[in-house]
Amino acid sequence: MSKIEWQLPQNEDRHFDRMIHHNSKLHAFVDGESLCGKYGISPNYYETTDVTEEEIMKNKELACKKCLSKLNVV
Repeated sequence: MSKIEWQLPQNEDRHFDRMIHHNSKLHAFVDGESLCGKYGISPNYYETTDVTEEEIMKNKELACKKCLSKLNVV
């Protein structure tokens, strides 16, 4: 499996004034696609986070439940 990047999903709906929704959870992205299948992202275009897998495991409430379940963590 490729390297997992934990990112906040970008909101591309032009009706919102923010690019990231204030209730967003971190999602696990592999090759530009979230493990939950809900989002696609270009890590070369958007700023990446420095969140580590260790931090996600300590604070699971910050991450998408579906992404965590795909990693067999939940």
